[in-house]
Amino acid sequence: MFGLRCKAKGLSITKERRSKLSFFQKQRVAIISKPCSTKHLTEEEIKQIFVKALNSLLKVKENVIARRRSLIDSICQTGKLCRKKK
Repeated sequence: MFGLRCKAKGLSITKERRSKLSFFQKQRVAIISKPCSTKHLTEEEIKQIFVKALNSLLKVKENVIARRRSLIDSICQTGKLCRKKK
């Protein structure tokens, strides 16, 4: 591996060293030397996204639990069965 790093991380190749590089190595230096175009998220943005996702999960969880309790209550109504058995 050639071992070049992003410009933001301290890439510095002298003209003398650059002249000794092959064509493909020079192309790689040109590509790597460009600043990253990836969007950077702040810590606050990450926290907001996490809280939003957690809140949406809690809403779904409460709804699922309520439906299951209703289903269990309707299944476990044994009063009618006990009356029929007597």
